[in-house]
Amino acid sequence: MASRFASPVSSAKLRRGWLALFALLLAVLASTPFARTSQPSAGLWQQCLAVAPIFVGTLVAVPVLIWLIQRLRGASSAEGATAKSSWFARHPKLMLVLIAAGSVLWQLHPVVFCGKSFVSPDNATYLLYDHFPTLPGYKSEELEDQKGSDIVAFMCSHLHTAALQNQALREGELPLWNRYDLCGVPLLGQGQTMFGELLQWIPIMANGTAWSWDVKFVLSRWLYAFGAGLAVWLLTRHLGAAGLIALAAPWIGYFFFRANHPAQFAVAYGPWIIVGWALLTRAVSHRNLAWSALVLFAANWEVLLSGSVKEAYMMLPCANLAGLTLLFATKGNLRESVRPLLVALTTGVILVLVSTPIWLTFLDTLAVSKTSYDAPAANQIPMWQLIGLFDDMVYRHFMPNEIHGDPSANAVVLFGVLWLLGSLAFRKNRAGFALFFAALVPLAIAFEAVPASWIVRVPLLANIHHVGNTFSCAAIVLLTIAAGVGFADFLPQLKARVSMKNALIAGALFFVLVLQYLPHARDVRGSAFYNAYLVSILGTLFVLGLATRLRRAIGLEGLGALAAVALGILLWRHGQYVHTSADAYVFNPKIRADLSAPSPAIERLAQLETEPMRIAGLGLNLYTGTQQLYLREGIYGIDAVRNRAYDDFAIATGVRKVLFWGADETGGERNYSRGAMDLLNVRYYLDHLGNSDPSTTGLSFVENDDMQILESKTAWPRAFFTNRVIWYRHLEDLSRRLLTADGKPFAALASDDHQLPKTLTGIAHSGAATIGTPAKDYRLTSNTTQFTVEAATAGVIVLSEVYYPKDFRVYLNDQPATYFPVNYAFKGVLVTQPGTYTVRYEYWPHHLTASLLAAAVGVLLGGVLFIIGVTKKQGGQTALKSA
Repeated sequence: MASRFASPVSSAKLRRGWLALFALLLAVLASTPFARTSQPSAGLWQQCLAVAPIFVGTLVAVPVLIWLIQRLRGASSAEGATAKSSWFARHPKLMLVLIAAGSVLWQLHPVVFCGKSFVSPDNATYLLYDHFPTLPGYKSEELEDQKGSDIVAFMCSHLHTAALQNQALREGELPLWNRYDLCGVPLLGQGQTMFGELLQWIPIMANGTAWSWDVKFVLSRWLYAFGAGLAVWLLTRHLGAAGLIALAAPWIGYFFFRANHPAQFAVAYGPWIIVGWALLTRAVSHRNLAWSALVLFAANWEVLLSGSVKEAYMMLPCANLAGLTLLFATKGNLRESVRPLLVALTTGVILVLVSTPIWLTFLDTLAVSKTSYDAPAANQIPMWQLIGLFDDMVYRHFMPNEIHGDPSANAVVLFGVLWLLGSLAFRKNRAGFALFFAALVPLAIAFEAVPASWIVRVPLLANIHHVGNTFSCAAIVLLTIAAGVGFADFLPQLKARVSMKNALIAGALFFVLVLQYLPHARDVRGSAFYNAYLVSILGTLFVLGLATRLRRAIGLEGLGALAAVALGILLWRHGQYVHTSADAYVFNPKIRADLSAPSPAIERLAQLETEPMRIAGLGLNLYTGTQQLYLREGIYGIDAVRNRAYDDFAIATGVRKVLFWGADETGGERNYSRGAMDLLNVRYYLDHLGNSDPSTTGLSFVENDDMQILESKTAWPRAFFTNRVIWYRHLEDLSRRLLTADGKPFAALASDDHQLPKTLTGIAHSGAATIGTPAKDYRLTSNTTQFTVEAATAGVIVLSEVYYPKDFRVYLNDQPATYFPVNYAFKGVLVTQPGTYTVRYEYWPHHLTASLLAAAVGVLLGGVLFIIGVTKKQGGQTALKSA
């Protein structure tokens, strides 16, 4: 068999095959949306540049696919790993690296070659201006219809984190606090800032430029493709199956569903957890165990810090459960499982210790904060839509305007999974059974097998809300690798006869999925595209199945050509394009913008600022969170974890944008309480040129630049001393007081707050002349606010930055002091005698010191154990070279 495996195919036969395949691919390209890959208005050079990656990818794919069939169709797993005739077979990991890279470059060619971007505002999100182009110096007005994909989350929040982290590091501080949103909000405590994640250092070092984020997205996609292929190869030692998964993995519907959402990073790193466990199961030496543990630690670390709490924190248990199942399924007995199990448990302990500053700070912050997920809920996917897990057009069929419903894999994964279930692969390779068994857990939660009434009783799980979406992520990762195990059983059968029994079982399972779906779809009228697309998918799967039965008649080249065309039909919709005939069903990223392009209005505000102040946009100008782009402090933001008191204050006083996640009613914030906005230190407002909304009466016109600048001359200073202390029982009382505010700052204290210093009652204003003194000599850094203020009498020094109990250290003339809530959501300190006071607030979460010590212990312990593992003599045992 080895000689037959290595026997060359005649060059004439190869030439005929390549020509036939290339002709077929050209025919397909001419009849698909690929034929219009550039904008109609573009010049010839731009059109050639846009379409070139597709044809280059075709030329690369032709020999690779034919080689896979030539070299691997008739080989057993062992032969596929050890054949000497093929350079690729001797370097399987490099082969997977190249296949994954080629597939990703092909899929993401608009971003890589054509100047498009994952973070283009035309994708589409308002930023500075309430119209498009929405940034200064940006000319494009061609908007992407992203079909309900959550673009806003990244553009108005995560996009800016890298610049904030860069600023903190340049100041010699940890990036713990974000002073630019919501009058101050925890940064590290959000649990999704990606600080510490390896690829995040690219945008951090580049200060959050658009190109740096694009590099991160492209590399993470490649990591997903390579990781999935590598996991398949480690579990099966079948290069054909591993290569096919590396080729098809990045073309999943999930990446369009979450076009630029950070949740896709959790999916991208997910396969590497399986890689770590696969290495662990094969390790036979201390060195193997040490390196396997390092890979497992790094994979879990990257997922943990990937940028989206729900998807990341649910991916971790699901993927590690799959790894644990793999360990027990692939080891011969319990005794053989003990050592790798102990290594895995030790790795888990070290991970918990090292990541303590991340998860503990998040949980502490969450306990005293407000989110949009506080009320328990569980939104699952109906079981009859299970086939949608393999193509999101099933979900979109039931959505208005066919917008995104839930994430999916692709039809290639479906084929592999069905073959896995319909074959005897479970008896040949226990890895397939382990992966599918583990995938049943997220599938059961996502698709209603676990009742919602149970889910809402589980802490944290009850607050995910998007249960179907979140657990589909883990299922997609596990099933993609499981599909590779299925292909490892299918491809060798091409050498003789594909099992009709297996094919019938797989076909029967497929029709079960279709038949439970059809009765529900019959009552919904599908679009012409939906109908044609589903017919093309079903027809392609049928032709492929028929071709495998007629492979002797059509020959190797014919089968290779059909396979290449089939892959194009099954996967094309999940790629990116510059412009197509089906733009509503693919992602067309728009032109990369210069995110640092200066705005004359913003620069003018910097000149006007003589002391710290906040700015606000009117209508959709300076869209929620966009002030971070310019490092200007504001009162709006879509941060997931927000100060509860500040949110309540904003709602009660009519500061509407704070409540709504970028979807506030247009212009709703124009009906603000002027007194509340003044209290929030909002001095300047930005509006579009020529606006004369009546609600802006009382604001003074400053000047027109690229935007209209308005000023509130009654805005309170950021910090001040006052002897004017008033008491209120309810927030509504304070809100009414602000409606008639006279522009003079005061310190309002809750009468039922038993934590207030008792001496405060002695300085309550009772007819004496009001004394108020603004602060001066401010010094602001990422985590600290320092200022000096003159106190003429006993009173309160107020700082209009949000109050968190225990998380700030305050110093009064360098002496530790106690702070308390003032004006419902802000901070104050008591002074009992006149004098000049220097006040310094430092944000330092109250468990951060202990968590940093725990992290240091974890790093030390992990480093020592790793060094021992890689240097310890093996006692005669040798490592598996292939591992």
